[in-house]
Amino acid sequence: MKKKYYWKVVRVVSPRTFKSAYINKGDYSLTYKVGIPTKSPMEENGIFVFGTRKNARNFIKFDLAYKTLRIFKCKVEGEEIPNPIRYVTMWLSYGEKHKSIISSFPFGTKSFPSVTLIK
Repeated sequence: MKKKYYWKVVRVVSPRTFKSAYINKGDYSLTYKVGIPTKSPMEENGIFVFGTRKNARNFIKFDLAYKTLRIFKCKVEGEEIPNPIRYVTMWLSYGEKHKSIISSFPFGTKSFPSVTLIK
């Protein structure tokens, strides 16, 4: 069976260290390294990835900080989380969960308990 890969948008911190693309600090800001699994700190939400590279590129296309973002091929662990909750990103940086008035996610978004960056 062919293994399915996904695409993760991260922010470059150093040549070998990457952080959550939009959550800058706090318990919900994750650190990623190639080849090392990263687990979501939330039970109800996993780590968000895109089903295709094109969807990931479209997501960051109009982002003013696109030069600090990078798209990685990744593998996921665990079952897809079918109905994740959309929280306000700014509040997650302060460790608080506030549901967003926007309930949808960017096109092609998937949520999984754990992600490993590949390349």
